[in-house]
Amino acid sequence: MPPSPLELSKRVADLDALVTQHEGTIKDLSLKVGQATQMIEDIHSGLMKPQPGYEDSLLDRVAKVTLSVETGNAFGNRLIWLAKVLGALSIIASAVYALSHLGDPPKGV
Repeated sequence: MPPSPLELSKRVADLDALVTQHEGTIKDLSLKVGQATQMIEDIHSGLMKPQPGYEDSLLDRVAKVTLSVETGNAFGNRLIWLAKVLGALSIIASAVYALSHLGDPPKGV
C-alpha cells in the first residue's frame, strides 16, 4: 500500500533536515580545507622561499649542512680506514723484522 500524504510529508521533512545537516558539515569541511591550505602555504613559504638576510631557502641551507656532515663523515671513515691499513702494515713489518732477526743474539750482550 502506498504511503499516506502525512507519511510522505514526514519523510520529506526528515530528508530536508538531513540535507540541512549535511550542508553544515560541508561548510565545516570547506572551512577546514581552507585552513589546511593556508597552513600548507605558510609551511611552503617558510621552507622554500629565501628568508630575510639569506640568499637560499631554509630547506636549501639544511640540505647544504646535511651534505657537509655526510661528506665529513665519509672523509672521517676514510681516515679511519687508512689508519687501520697503516697499523696493519706496521704490524706486518714488525713481524717480518722480528722473524728475520730470530736467531741473532741481543745487541749489547
